[in-house]
Amino acid sequence: MDYPSWVDQKLGRPLSMKTLRYGSSRALKEPNVAIGTENGIHNCEFAASEDYGCGDVWIGNADLAKVLTLMLNKGSYGGTEVLREDLYHEMIRPHFVDDDGFNYGLGVDIYGGFRPRILGHGGGSQGYASTFYWIPESDFGVSVQTNMESYSSEKISPHAFGRDARELLLKANGATLIRPQPEEFLQAKTKTPHVDDLSRLAGFYAGLWNSSVFVRYRDGKLFWDIGHQSELTPKGNGFLLRSGNAVRFNFKSKTAKHPFSLTYVNPRWPAARLRLFRVQPVEANPNAQLIPPTLAERITGLYKATYYGVEVTFNVAKVADGQLYVQTISGMTPAYPHGSIDGLFFTPKGEAVSFETDELWVENCRGVKWENPVEELRMLMEKNPKHRLLYKWPLDQIAAHLKELGRKKEAKAVRAIKRELHSKKK
Repeated sequence: MDYPSWVDQKLGRPLSMKTLRYGSSRALKEPNVAIGTENGIHNCEFAASEDYGCGDVWIGNADLAKVLTLMLNKGSYGGTEVLREDLYHEMIRPHFVDDDGFNYGLGVDIYGGFRPRILGHGGGSQGYASTFYWIPESDFGVSVQTNMESYSSEKISPHAFGRDARELLLKANGATLIRPQPEEFLQAKTKTPHVDDLSRLAGFYAGLWNSSVFVRYRDGKLFWDIGHQSELTPKGNGFLLRSGNAVRFNFKSKTAKHPFSLTYVNPRWPAARLRLFRVQPVEANPNAQLIPPTLAERITGLYKATYYGVEVTFNVAKVADGQLYVQTISGMTPAYPHGSIDGLFFTPKGEAVSFETDELWVENCRGVKWENPVEELRMLMEKNPKHRLLYKWPLDQIAAHLKELGRKKEAKAVRAIKRELHSKKK
C-alpha cells in the first residue's frame, strides 16, 4: 500500500507542502506548519538516554509510515511477512488489565476506552513530538512527527494534527470515534453493593501510566488526593470530581467490604478510561536499621534527573530521624532499607530506590547529585540565558527543593535568579 497516495485518495484532496524559515515570526503564526520554536527561540537539546529504552532511535516520517503499514497488515509489508501474525496479535494483546480501559501490549498502547479501538504509541520530549496509531477496525492509521518546544497559545498541541487527520479518516470511512462520557458511565449497570460507610472506599490506588491516587475519608466525605485534594461528589453509582470526570469503585462481589479497584473516566484525556487497583502500602520493616549519620550525609541532596531521556526534573533525598524520604514528580514518600544490599530501599508502593556514589535511582529514573545549583545556574545565565533550566517552572522547582532540604540561602538565590530573568519589567 502506498501510504501517501492512499491518504490523498481517502481525504479526496492532494497533500501540500510549504517551506517557512525555521523560527521566523511567520512560521510561528502559520497554523499549518510544525510548532518549531517558542517565541522565535530555538534551544532544544537532545541527549542520549541511559535511563530509559527510548529517545535514542531516530526515524523519519516516511519510514515510520512503513512501520504503520506493517501494523495495518498484521506483520506483513509489500507481500513479505516481517513479523509472524501470531506475534503481531501477541503485541496488541492486553498484558496488564482484562477490561476495556487503557492497557499495554508489547510496546503498544491499547486505548480500549475508545470505540473503535485505537492502537499505537505517541509521545514527545524537548524539541520533538510524535503521533503514531492505527485503528484496525477501520483499516487506517496516522503517523505525524513535528518539531516542538514548549508551545504557547500561539499554537495548538503538536499532537492535534494527528487527531485532526484521524477524524477526517474516520469520516471518510463512515465511522465515528466514541469515548465514554462521565454521566453515561455513572448510570451504567454495575454489581457494586450499596455502601453506607464511605470510609470503606478510602485507600491507595495505583495503575498504568504511573497513575496513583489516595482516596481519603474525612468528616463523612471522600476526597481525591493527587497532591491536591478534590471532593468526590456522589452521582449515580459513582462519584463526580469538580473537573466533571467520573470515578466508580469496583467490587468482586456484592458482599465485598472493600473495592479491589476504581475506574476513572476523563473524556478529554488520551487514555479515556483508567483502571487503578487498590494497593496495600508496604509497611516498614520494624527490624530495619536506621540510616547511619555518615550515609545520611552522603545521600541527602538535590538530584538532577531526566524522565524519558531529556525531560528535566529533580529528585530530592532527605533523612529525618534515621528514615529516608525521596521526592519525585509523584511527591515525597518514605523509602525503607531493603536489607539485602547496602543502598537499596523500597517505597510503600514496592518500587525500588537505590543509591550509589552520587547517583540516586527512583522509579527507574537516574538522578545525579547537584552540588552547586546556584553556581551552575549563574553560569548558564551568562552562556545560555535561554537554557531550559532557566525557565520559570524549573527555577520554582529547584527553589522549593532547596528549601525542603533546609538550604534556605540557596533557595533565596534561585528565586532571585528567577526575578532577574522573568520580572515583568524585563
